[in-house]
Amino acid sequence: MGRCPKEPLSILARLQAKSEAKRRALQELIDRGPPSSGITPENWRLWHEYNYFLCPRRRHRTCCEPNCQLGARCTEAQAYGLTGDGRALPRKLRPACGVRTRRGEPCVARVVPGKRRCRMHGGLSTGPRTADGRARIGEAQRRRWARWRGDDAHPKVLAVFLPGTMHPDEICGLVADEPEVRAVPFDRANSQTCRALVAARLAAQARIGIAEADRAPLYSGEVEAVLVPIMFRMYPGDERAVVAQLRNELTELYAEFAETVLRFMLNTYRHGGTEALQRAANVTAT
Repeated sequence: MGRCPKEPLSILARLQAKSEAKRRALQELIDRGPPSSGITPENWRLWHEYNYFLCPRRRHRTCCEPNCQLGARCTEAQAYGLTGDGRALPRKLRPACGVRTRRGEPCVARVVPGKRRCRMHGGLSTGPRTADGRARIGEAQRRRWARWRGDDAHPKVLAVFLPGTMHPDEICGLVADEPEVRAVPFDRANSQTCRALVAARLAAQARIGIAEADRAPLYSGEVEAVLVPIMFRMYPGDERAVVAQLRNELTELYAEFAETVLRFMLNTYRHGGTEALQRAANVTAT
């Protein structure tokens, strides 16, 4: 038994050295990182090591789109106005909002980076930040699923929210699908439908157990449609005249519910500044 020939050993050494050189070159390429083209460092590494990469938006799934280019032109991210590495796309490259406007046409404003809507249609909304806000959103979602399943969500809702803690919009939303409420067409210019809608809402809220002091005849948007123009035009000292004008207009729209609607609007106007109007309403109350 003699020693192995030297030549095979030198061939093996050369192969090992070549493999090590390729490994070092690959590592240097990965360490340099991707070019500034929207590719994430993670996808850069995965592609060079394993020949696949992950979707930048759906990180647990590999990408099968041939036009994504390692995620640099991620179609999922572009729908949110972002590049594959999370940077904001130039404004002209972001998709349009697409929400149907009041004119019935799709909105052509560009989306806010990271959102699917423009700044005028909810793109700047942060969503609920407090624990109470998150709880309200979660309960609203549970109510929607309960209605979809055909369950009666009212007992669950009233068990979660104590009297006086619910937002007026949530109270109106509890009865929005009631048959008598849905049967009334909403027309702000029609006094008959306005009166019938408020009557149906209050009756439905009373039936499901909402206390009289907590009942909401209007949504906050309906309140703002009336009060915002008045609050911007009103000068100090005009409170009694404004209240008198409001009473006349609300009486024409809501008939016997006019005073209830007036008190509710002044108490729930979320932008504040109605204290003088509330005092004037108390003084001039009949």
